[in-house]
Amino acid sequence: MIAALFPGEGSEYPGMSELISGYGSEQIDAGLDFSKLDSDVLDDRLNAQIAIYLASTFLWDKFSKHTDFAFLAGHSLGFYSALYAAGVIGRNDGIGIIRNAFSAIKEVSSEMRGG
Repeated sequence: MIAALFPGEGSEYPGMSELISGYGSEQIDAGLDFSKLDSDVLDDRLNAQIAIYLASTFLWDKFSKHTDFAFLAGHSLGFYSALYAAGVIGRNDGIGIIRNAFSAIKEVSSEMRGG
């Protein structure tokens, strides 16, 4: 049995746009220029999350055709990629969920004290 594990936030790196190249903007609604995923763009946490998600889903589309996966799992942000791989959500749905979760967490964290 083979499992696929999708990475979470922190796995982004400059140059990862090579993983995303070849997919036209008509396929995605992310609002990012994926030809320029350098460290400045990836320093923005939301941009990094979307880039990781897209790289994971595009790689899934490429490799899942050749392998029969028995299990899917995601670490943190990778949960959304696992949902995509399972056919539960579409690619653009995942982007919307990530944006909404990011906004909600940002709003709540600005209202609460932590340490």
